[in-house]
Amino acid sequence: MTLSLNGSMKKSEKISIAVSIVAICISAISLYISVYVTWFAPTFEQLVEEGNIHLEKGEYWKAIRCYDKALEIKPDDPNVLRDKGYAFINLGIDNESISVTQYSDAKKFIDYYFECYKNQSTMARQYYFERAFQCFSEAKILKPEDPEILFYYVSLGFYLPTGPDPINGFNEIINTIENLPPYKKEQYPVKLIKRCSWYGICIAYKEYGEEVKVEECFRKLNETN
Repeated sequence: MTLSLNGSMKKSEKISIAVSIVAICISAISLYISVYVTWFAPTFEQLVEEGNIHLEKGEYWKAIRCYDKALEIKPDDPNVLRDKGYAFINLGIDNESISVTQYSDAKKFIDYYFECYKNQSTMARQYYFERAFQCFSEAKILKPEDPEILFYYVSLGFYLPTGPDPINGFNEIINTIENLPPYKKEQYPVKLIKRCSWYGICIAYKEYGEEVKVEECFRKLNETN
């Protein structure tokens, strides 16, 4: 009986030691992962920079993956959402000779719809524009007075049946810009977005066959600095 009891105790001690070793190993692995994440994993800034490089190179899915990782760190960053939206726009355009990656491509994006996409739309390309619209919608909520974000949010209304009305949307952008502080209104990107918004209104009226309003609109566009 004594031997059996001692043998039983030794067995339980071995199990206890094994459990302790496993617990120590798990703790060590967790510590290693924590240290790796803290010291070696890419930072938010590095992920955004890498995403921007891929965007400029036309590597749009790689850019999206970088932006998604950045958004895991800062989910409410409107600029990352905007740039992710640009990546999806370019997937929808699906044309290596055309890229839309910033405010200066604003007019190009409107022209592309009427010159190319309008008669060549596909479900796959529309899906990408819907994803882009989702990104710009979220960015707009976070940064409602950003002319660039507003412009692409509204411009996607040309591409999507359920998107915002372009005429009302572009007028809203113009009013938003007019309410900005004077020093912001004079910045080149803001002035360009304002001109492109007038252009968008002109093209929308032209699409609706309202020639009188088209003429008036282009006159206002020419008067815009």
